[in-house]
Amino acid sequence: MHKFFKIAIIFSLVLVLCCSLCACGANGKSAYELALENGFTGTEEEWRKSLNGADGATAYELAVLDGFEGTEEEWLASLRGKNGTNGKDGVLYEPSEDTPMGGQTAASNRALVQSVAIRAYEAENGMENATLGTGFVYSIVRNDEKKTADVLLVTAYRNIFRATNPNKVLSHIQVATFGKETYYREGDLDNAYVEASFCGGSVPYNLAVLSVRDSAYFYESAVQAVSFRSSDDVRVGEACFAVQYAGYDTDEYDSNVLSASSGIVSNLSEYAKYADCDNSDQRYRLLRADVPTNAGGMGGALFDRDGNVIGMTEITSGNVATMLGYKDSNYHLIEGVSLFTPSSVIEKLVRNMIDNDGALRKLSLGVSIAICEVDTVYNAETQQTIVAHSVFVTHVNSESPMYDYGGTGNNGLWGGDIIRSLQIEGQEEVELNKLYTIKDFLFDVRIGDTVHFLIERYNPSLKRYTTYIIDKTFTAGNFIVPTSLN
Repeated sequence: MHKFFKIAIIFSLVLVLCCSLCACGANGKSAYELALENGFTGTEEEWRKSLNGADGATAYELAVLDGFEGTEEEWLASLRGKNGTNGKDGVLYEPSEDTPMGGQTAASNRALVQSVAIRAYEAENGMENATLGTGFVYSIVRNDEKKTADVLLVTAYRNIFRATNPNKVLSHIQVATFGKETYYREGDLDNAYVEASFCGGSVPYNLAVLSVRDSAYFYESAVQAVSFRSSDDVRVGEACFAVQYAGYDTDEYDSNVLSASSGIVSNLSEYAKYADCDNSDQRYRLLRADVPTNAGGMGGALFDRDGNVIGMTEITSGNVATMLGYKDSNYHLIEGVSLFTPSSVIEKLVRNMIDNDGALRKLSLGVSIAICEVDTVYNAETQQTIVAHSVFVTHVNSESPMYDYGGTGNNGLWGGDIIRSLQIEGQEEVELNKLYTIKDFLFDVRIGDTVHFLIERYNPSLKRYTTYIIDKTFTAGNFIVPTSLN
């Protein structure tokens, strides 16, 4: 009885070994072939002898004792792995031509035809001295009758900036779609790029809108417009990817192509102070992601895993330390990250420029605000951590449209008021749960709009806060062209 159990144990161990080897095989290799791949040296006969049990029985003999019927060759054949279809049987998965892609892979391929390479230059300097950048397609309208398309593109102002020119824009702006940008390597620029026009922009916000009208080039292309997702809904740890124009062109490395790189969202809102392209200091609110980008990637879109735009590349990986003023010895303090303008800002600014014929106009409240309370909440149901701000008024200028001349409380804001929400009449209410929410909101207001302010104001006689709704209609004189981000 003891000998029987001993044989059974040996047989089990040998069988497990053989099965393990076979499970890792490719295209039905024999157990002996797998043994060679795993380090065995010797003939097949020597390998068979190596499988002998403690009492001299071979693995085949043990298999016969366990009920196997057939010759030794048939037993060895039974150990062969199957031709795998999913990696489990030893063959890597190879999708067929009609296998649909999903998730981020599909989104990345779609994003390539939603992006453009940008080259801007002065005629006297030549195309070879062009600035390189990336943009994305805000809208495209195809005219099937004329076989042309009208396209609006978004990019970074730095890609087209020249201080001494009208509108501070380089004279020649050219764009190329995915696939066409590679013609540059062959010198076939006529087929690669098409001229674009400057529609409007903001130097302080580093944002520009370009247009291409009546274009057969775009009509015939595979180009699609992007879709936006509010960056306010994005969460730390989300997968994301950026599309960028590499623009490398040297004897050793030639990479004039649009490409994708991926990572995760690292931080939703951080502030960085540096000079805009007109050398004026600004304080930018940025989204951070560990997505590698290069100099040609500025102005390209940052996408979530479903292919929605959640940001635009503001500072590329190699320039983060330089832009933020770190010296050579401190470059290591900022590595492996890129900084992006949040999509909630981009979308508001572009809509504002379109509605104002290319000029950026912002409602000026003449009010100073600050955070009076911070509340961090983890939602177990959605598995999200949210930081919420309570925002209060610190000062109201006497020239402000929100200044309460009568002192009644219903005509304007007072210092100490907590602003809970804002609402443009006829539109959805916006909860004010971040300090930057009110600054972004001001770009949505147009001349003649009435805005409802829901506030809480401390009442000394009642010794508690009382809720007020203040309505204000704004005229043309209440709007400015912003020269800073403050």
